[in-house]
Amino acid sequence: MTSRPNATQNNADLEKGNTAPGGPFPRLNTIVTPRRTSNHGGTADDKTIGDDNKQDEADAPGEPNLSGSVEQNPYLVQWDGPDDPENPKNWSRLYRWFLTMASGLLMLNASFASSAPAGVLDQLIKHFSLSRILATLTISLFVVGYCVGPFVWGPLSEHYGRKPILLAGFFGYTAFQVGCAVAETKEQVLVFRFLGGAFAASPMTVTAAILADLWDADTRGKALAFFALAPGAGPSLGPI
Repeated sequence: MTSRPNATQNNADLEKGNTAPGGPFPRLNTIVTPRRTSNHGGTADDKTIGDDNKQDEADAPGEPNLSGSVEQNPYLVQWDGPDDPENPKNWSRLYRWFLTMASGLLMLNASFASSAPAGVLDQLIKHFSLSRILATLTISLFVVGYCVGPFVWGPLSEHYGRKPILLAGFFGYTAFQVGCAVAETKEQVLVFRFLGGAFAASPMTVTAAILADLWDADTRGKALAFFALAPGAGPSLGPI
């Protein structure tokens, strides 16, 4: 009959490394990884860890690359210093307010036309033999044009600038308004109303970008107040 080792004997065996097979503590299969030394002092493992940390720092989102120089993007547009006269924020305050008011009036005009037929629906129904639904479409299709136009005018204004897009949009808007005035069939009226709304979306798309170009954050809120007034006042004045 064998006796079980007590706790004191177990501790003594552990201290002596008595872990042979058959002993109270079986031998553990341990793998010892040798530490490689580098020629510059320290170990190669330490150097690898340091390189990983540097890579993590260089790859941190929003941080510059610490391991090399930052390449300048050749397509990045920048101003020639804070006093560049081409920067709209450096234009005179009076001229910037003039542009703000002019942009707001363009938007007021464009939104004014959306509800203009509401006051003459009965005349449209009589002249073109329209049903009430088709007469209402003269307003609805103009608003649908508001939804389509920004997909074109927004990207173009970023590529060609604000002024050419405003001029092109308002020219088309005016032309199609004249088309509605001289239309001879109901189909022409509906098509011209839709296209007129698509071109009228030009100032409604570009005006907010113009204000962002002109004003800093401290004054932009006052300019946007006038900008927000135009889309609401225009449809209210249209039927009058």
